[in-house]
Amino acid sequence: MNWHLLTFSASALALTALSGGSALTRQVQFRQGTHAAYFGGTVRGYGYDRYTFTARDGQKLNVSLDTSHLDAVVGGKSLSDFVDVTDHTLTLPANGTYELRILQTRAAARQGTVKPYKVTIDIR
Repeated sequence: MNWHLLTFSASALALTALSGGSALTRQVQFRQGTHAAYFGGTVRGYGYDRYTFTARDGQKLNVSLDTSHLDAVVGGKSLSDFVDVTDHTLTLPANGTYELRILQTRAAARQGTVKPYKVTIDIR
């Protein structure tokens, strides 16, 4: 038996349990004739909430949060990594499904704080 692998797996499970993991996953669908959706949630420690949506090449994503000490990052098949979209607009590079994560800043997450939030997701 590989003890290093076992130790790593146990550590990963413990960290996931302490962080709260991903607390919420929502599929974002815009009502006909609209380009924005509004949601609320709560993030605890290193956990994050996920919002998935589909968009077209060239559309612009704007995410607004009503609180500080939270970040909004977006990832997708056409992006090489998650991109911070907290205070700026991102032009989406391809048609496809994207994932938006709402998470705490590292300093707030370390303290295990609980942060309620409201988010506006706008795609034009």
